[in-house]
Amino acid sequence: MPDPFSPQGIPDIAFVELVEDRRGQLSFVAADWPDSCCLLADIGEYLVRSAVILSRLAKDLADGHHIKTYATQTINDMKETSDFSDLDPLDYFDSKHSSLKELASQLEVMANDIQSRWKQSQKPPELPTHSQKRTAQGQISGTTADINSVFNRMDEITNYSDDVIQVGTGGVVLHGIRNSSGRPESPPFDDAINDTIQDLLKSLVSRGKGDHFCPLGHRCRKGGVDGNGEIVNFERNSVFRSHLEKHQKLYKCELPGCRNHKGFARKDQLQRHQENVAHNAM
Repeated sequence: MPDPFSPQGIPDIAFVELVEDRRGQLSFVAADWPDSCCLLADIGEYLVRSAVILSRLAKDLADGHHIKTYATQTINDMKETSDFSDLDPLDYFDSKHSSLKELASQLEVMANDIQSRWKQSQKPPELPTHSQKRTAQGQISGTTADINSVFNRMDEITNYSDDVIQVGTGGVVLHGIRNSSGRPESPPFDDAINDTIQDLLKSLVSRGKGDHFCPLGHRCRKGGVDGNGEIVNFERNSVFRSHLEKHQKLYKCELPGCRNHKGFARKDQLQRHQENVAHNAM
């Protein structure tokens, strides 16, 4: 059976070897979760794990040591051909690398969103046969969130997201997502996540319990991820509602002519917007 992730037929041998090397560090989608006797549950579990593996592969390919090597090669070629009189290749590299990392980031968002939504779906009813477990060599935990531990070794080897390459006083910057204090920046809050939060708030009853997970997944910076990097399970509906409200854009600009209809998550963001953005009355 052909492997859909195998880059066969591509003439760039270096690229093929790179992808094959990274794919070799990934784990197979092991069918080791508890036997639910439900075809739908098995299909969903398989798809969730496949999405996580794809997002991990994308993250590793988009920002690893090979990118730093390629950037150095690009800079050396520019020096030899034009002695840096033509900086267009430099601009192209920086722009294309940013797009590549954004692509990997969106795949990660997709995988985290799929995980969260799948965990919130109804579980199969308890049956006597549920005590039977599928066995597999190199067993992975049955919860989809724990699949991230499979890639800890790969992340330790290829964590080059903060590498910087400079040319003189300017240069190419392989941008990591860290601020001046070294701490990770909050991820961008997109419309899809906002819509998901609004839907969850509408459907969430005030009382009761359940298995609730932040739709931002590992990108959450407001308490949805614990100190060990695991996604937090908000069991009480009221606690989960309070968490979701932290991600809401409650502050709307009401100045005449304002084109921002999405709002802001914090009051200080709204104030900066009103102070720095021109508002022309319609």
